[in-house]
Amino acid sequence: MSSANHAFVTGGTGLIGRALVERLLRRGVNVTLMLRSGAEERRKTELATLSAIADGVHGSLSQV
Repeated sequence: MSSANHAFVTGGTGLIGRALVERLLRRGVNVTLMLRSGAEERRKTELATLSAIADGVHGSLSQV
């Protein structure tokens, strides 16, 4: 996989980060999110939305 098709994003569930991640996913970029400990539990809705977007396009979403 080339780096042009992959992005590593911190703060991907915040206001600006989420918009950035959505745009990248819609362009077919594979996105890896770095989340703070416990963020997955607090941000379930946002992560579910981003995962649904990734499922609908040629991109993918993963978390570290």
